[in-house]
Amino acid sequence: MRDWNVLVTGCNGFIGKTFVERLRGTCRLYGLDTMAPEAGDKHFKKFYVQDLKVPFQLSENFDCVFHLAALNLTHVGKAGYSAYDEVNVKGTQNLIKAVQTKKFIFMSTAKVYKQEGKPIDESAKIEPLHDYEKSKWEAEKVCSTLVPSEQLLILRPVNIVGARQAEKAVLPVFFKNAILNNPLEMIVDPKTTLQFLSVKDIVDCFQQILERTNVHGILNLSSIDSISLEKLISDIIKMTGSQSQVRFLGPVVEKASFSPVISQKAKMALGWEAKISIESILEEFCHFYKENLSILKDG
Repeated sequence: MRDWNVLVTGCNGFIGKTFVERLRGTCRLYGLDTMAPEAGDKHFKKFYVQDLKVPFQLSENFDCVFHLAALNLTHVGKAGYSAYDEVNVKGTQNLIKAVQTKKFIFMSTAKVYKQEGKPIDESAKIEPLHDYEKSKWEAEKVCSTLVPSEQLLILRPVNIVGARQAEKAVLPVFFKNAILNNPLEMIVDPKTTLQFLSVKDIVDCFQQILERTNVHGILNLSSIDSISLEKLISDIIKMTGSQSQVRFLGPVVEKASFSPVISQKAKMALGWEAKISIESILEEFCHFYKENLSILKDG
């Protein structure tokens, strides 16, 4: 075990749980979330049940804080900007003021960038379009104001996916509906190109950050390949043997232009690059949803 105190916020969430499981036994692990972990969970030296919207204070000193907690409803459910602001912006501010740490890692999103149809590196223009990414950009500014630059690392990943994530993101929604032979609905241009990053690759990155604590600044985290929405749906139908109908909820105002996010800087700074292909990600989803078919039908 390393002589580190590591705090993970949002540790009951999809990414947080995966990271906590990977860290087990490697450091002194502290967790923070709005609800206590499951009974019998022995991962944590200490767990804080804390609403980030409320100012608070923690007495421990940390070597690293991984701030993963966030409000993100994606396309399922609605919230005004104020809800995102309370959790993602003011909550980040409350957390920074509450902790003493040598390193603060903030999970932002590659959606803060302007889509101009050309590759996106860390110097690309910023133009968040929707409330979630707007709140993440504002939270980045809070981090840059309150955390010394040499202690701050901002991560901007593309879509993070894994078979056990909540059914509010595109892959869980599509796979569940395909398995149940429900319609698959496209709400954007079928030619839209998507990048998916496995949660396993993300926690690999987190581990590299712990190994190289001198890395700071902004890092994009992106996948090794991409796929069009049209092909994605076709592949899911084929893999699941689904009889789902595909519905396009148009009209398309303009053609989607693909701005691939690149993460060469992360490779240079951390020695990290994604390893898991979209094909492998889809196979994992397919296996998981077929294995849990009875649960899906009951739900």
